[in-house]
Amino acid sequence: MDYQKIFGDLPGVLFNEPMSRHTTFRIGGGAQVFATPASEGELEALLQKAKLHNLPVTILGNASNILVRDGGIPGLVIATTNLKKIEIQGTTVLAGAGNSLYQVALAAAEAGLGGLEFAAGIPGSIGGAAFMNAGAYDGSMEQVVKAVRLRQEDGKYISLVGDQLGFCYRKSALQNSGIITAVLLQLQAATKEAVMAKIQELAQKRSTSQPLNMPSAGSVFKHLGDIYPAKVIDELGLKGLAVGGAQVSEKHAGFIVNKGNAKASDVLELVEIVKTKVKEERNLELKMEIVVLGEDNKEAK
Repeated sequence: MDYQKIFGDLPGVLFNEPMSRHTTFRIGGGAQVFATPASEGELEALLQKAKLHNLPVTILGNASNILVRDGGIPGLVIATTNLKKIEIQGTTVLAGAGNSLYQVALAAAEAGLGGLEFAAGIPGSIGGAAFMNAGAYDGSMEQVVKAVRLRQEDGKYISLVGDQLGFCYRKSALQNSGIITAVLLQLQAATKEAVMAKIQELAQKRSTSQPLNMPSAGSVFKHLGDIYPAKVIDELGLKGLAVGGAQVSEKHAGFIVNKGNAKASDVLELVEIVKTKVKEERNLELKMEIVVLGEDNKEAK
């Protein structure tokens, strides 16, 4: 199929684009078509062409919790990172799905609004964070998201509010509803100084405890109730364990880092080793928080 002929007249489109350039893990094979629409109109044009040619579509935010397999992603990959706007009215903030959490938290601080400090250091987009109900330091998106604008599969745009959002631990009803284009937050009045102080406090805490200087996709495994996988992995002496270029972080056992040349297959093999060890030693079933996309590298088989 001639993808350049199909999509070449649209802005922000790349072909056979390595996903290692677009994930915080810096890992992943190519996307046959990779696009970053800057408006809902551009998003519609992409989706209509994909539908016309029966192409699979994958939607990404900032890809900060994504592992793309070595064979890449077939069809059209749309990253919403250019869907940006921040509008503040009273204590509500309307943000485009592509705005980073840091951008939104900083804008809120400037306007004297607090409540999003917990998320300022998460390297994701506001849309992706709502999608996954991202959280840190006893905060989560369900505490601040008031409504979400969605593009449904039938092409209609709707808003989901309240219980319709279906938030629970690292999940939401948004994962089965459509494409997020904007998020409305309900924050609280605060002083800029207090909000910035909290953001800086948590940034220092992250810097001290997490391997921020190495590519990763954040916490690999979901919490098991009150059990923290990182603590168990550390107790089992698995820090520093490596497969190829992938390594259990020596700084934080809940992270797997890319030492510079890791493949997705390295990460997945390391994940299975850790899961097996934890099962054998503690009888615990670890589940991945990282989302795995794409295909295996067929040439490697």
